[in-house]
Order: sequence, then C-alpha cells, then structure tokens
Amino acid sequence: MANWLSRQYDDVRGNLKWGVLMFMWWLLTTFGKKLLGLIPSIPEWLIYTVLCLLSLGVFLWIAKVIGQSQQRETGHGTVAQVDQTDWKKLFAEEKKVRNEFQEKYAEAANKVLELQFALSQPPTPRSKVISLCDSLRSFLSKYGPIPCVTRNANEQLDDYFQRKCREEDTWKSRMAADFRLNFEEGRIEKLCDEIQLVSGLTSSRINTLILSARSPLCDPNTVENIRTELWTLAGGMTSS
Repeated sequence: MANWLSRQYDDVRGNLKWGVLMFMWWLLTTFGKKLLGLIPSIPEWLIYTVLCLLSLGVFLWIAKVIGQSQQRETGHGTVAQVDQTDWKKLFAEEKKVRNEFQEKYAEAANKVLELQFALSQPPTPRSKVISLCDSLRSFLSKYGPIPCVTRNANEQLDDYFQRKCREEDTWKSRMAADFRLNFEEGRIEKLCDEIQLVSGLTSSRINTLILSARSPLCDPNTVENIRTELWTLAGGMTSS
C-alpha cells in the first residue's frame, strides 16, 4: 500500500508542485496589488510594472532552483525513478525552497513599504523644481522652434515680411495662451520664493522672463531660459 501511494505521488508531484506555485503567485499578485494600491498617488502602470517584474524574478528563481534540484536526482532523468529512500532529502530541499521563497516575498514587501513611506513624504523645493522643469520641457517639445515661413514665388518682399510677421505672431500668441493655461500666474514665482526662503538662492532674471512668457507673444527661447534658470537654482540646492 505504501509503495502504491508513493508511486501515485511521484506521478502527480510535478503538476501538484506547479499548481501550488500558481496559487501562491495568485495570492502574491492579488494582495501585492492591493498593498501597492494603498500608496497615495501611485499610477496604475507602476503597480503592474512592479507586479510583473516581481513575478518574473520569482518564476526565474524558482525555475533555477527546480533545475538544480533535478540535477541532484539519479541519472534516470525522471522524478519517478528517484530512490524512495531519498524522500527525506527531497522534503528538506522543498522546505528550503519554500523558506527562500518566503524570504524573497518578505524582502519585496519591505521594499513596497519603503516606497510607500517615500511617496508619503512632502515634496522638497528641489523636487518641485525638477518636476516643473520636466513640465516646461514637455511644453517646449509640444511646440518646437518657431515655424519657418518661406517666401512664395513672385511674392513682393514687403508682402512676404508682413505675412511672415503675421504668421509668427499668431503662432507665438497661441503658445503664450497655452503657457498661461498650463503655468498659472504665481506658480513659478511662489516656487522661486520658496527656494529663496529655504536656501537663500535667487535669480534676478527669472521674473523678467516669466513676464515675457505671459505676454501676448511667447517665444520658445524665453521658456527655455526660464527652464535654465530653474535648473541653475536646483543645482545650487542640497538634496534635502
């Protein structure tokens, strides 16, 4: 009877092992997603990225451990041909795998808690500057340089210059309106005041640039200069 039960266990052990692993993976992703969802303001794509990377790392590690375990078995090539007297050794190896898996899961949970703590901290002036500079860069990439207006054939020079100025002013006015909508009045100025209060750093040029960007005609060079001044302030600040 004992031999028969042992043979049946050998027949289904591989499928049973993977079934248990899939169930543990389901528990890990389900509760991991809920745990990551507790982090304030975390984007959904970051949650799935963390879960995918964690799942991939765990499965690669499990495959490596199982491969090493199978190499220790007898040269017959199948688990069913392992000597029945080695069941204690196999049990110890499987217990070791379970313990290592639990350690990896605990390590991942600790990293999630550290990330949650970091995201719960209020942003520093330097991090605000970096975020604002990224927004300005995205704004500039949306418009690019001033469009080039070419002269038409048989077009008079005066007519060309008038049309060129008119089209460029239309483009600049649209960019200025978009700048005022995306960077409401006082946002950049308040950040500069906060930097001066915390670190004593200031820029005598940035206020003039902000007024120029909020004027009826906004030039891409003006926005780039604002971004450069902010990066200069961020570079002079400490990481705190």
